[in-house]
Order: sequence, then C-alpha cells, then structure tokens
Amino acid sequence: MSKPILETGRILQIAFIVSDVEAAAAKYAKLFGIDTPPVSVSGAYEDAHTEYWGKPSKARCKMAFIDLDNIQLEFIEPDEEESDWKKSLEEKGDCLHHIAFEVKGMKDQIASLKETGIECIQKGDYPGGRYAFMDTEKEYMVKFELLEND
Repeated sequence: MSKPILETGRILQIAFIVSDVEAAAAKYAKLFGIDTPPVSVSGAYEDAHTEYWGKPSKARCKMAFIDLDNIQLEFIEPDEEESDWKKSLEEKGDCLHHIAFEVKGMKDQIASLKETGIECIQKGDYPGGRYAFMDTEKEYMVKFELLEND
C-alpha cells in the first residue's frame, strides 16, 4: 500500500455557499427540529491573514454552524471582496462548497497535494487554527478544506 496523498482520518464538515446565511441556517434548523444557530463573521485580514490564490485578501464572510451527531454543517455568505466564497456564489449560486478534513501539519498536507498538481485556492487563520481550500473539484468532484486546530 502506498503513502496517502492526504493524511487524515476524519471529515469534520460539509459546507455550503449561500446568498443568505440566516435563511439557509433557519431552513436546516427547521429540518432537524433545532434552534437556528447564531451567525458569526470571519476575522478581519489583520487576524485572519486571508490569502486568495497566494495574494492578501480582505475577504470576510458570515457563517452559521449546525452540529449534528457525526458532522457539522457550515453555511457561508461571502462579502464583496475577492474570494473563493464569492467566486463560487457568482458561478453556481447557493451550492455545496467543500468537505472539510481534519489535518495535522498543514504545510506538509498542502505540499503533498501540490505534488499531485492540486493548488491552494484560499487560506487563512481563525481563533485556534487555520484553514486551506484546495482546488480538488476537477479531480474529486468537490473542493477540500483542510482544517488544522491547535
């Protein structure tokens, strides 16, 4: 058996890009008979250090999360700054955006994927960790997000 390209054993999230995060979160909350989750806003560039295709980006988004027994659903509403979130919404409308995998050693995981021709689209920090969206849609039918929590 060969060494895996992506070293992980855990999917953490399924995420959707939406034009109205409050409406999407409320719809899913009703589906599961739970309270509508609160909406939060991603950090500013000074905290998030967001990069889009390797360049600094002031992109921010509104987010809501629904925790189910085995996975988290994430709803993301982008702002008007250039980002993968915004591009996805413009090209596809409300849609599935990514599957998030828990990883250790973010830089090594990005490098391993890059060796196979998969580029990092967008990355940044959040309190307690970091994320990276990988350009895996052609190869794996959906984008991957790598999440590394401290």
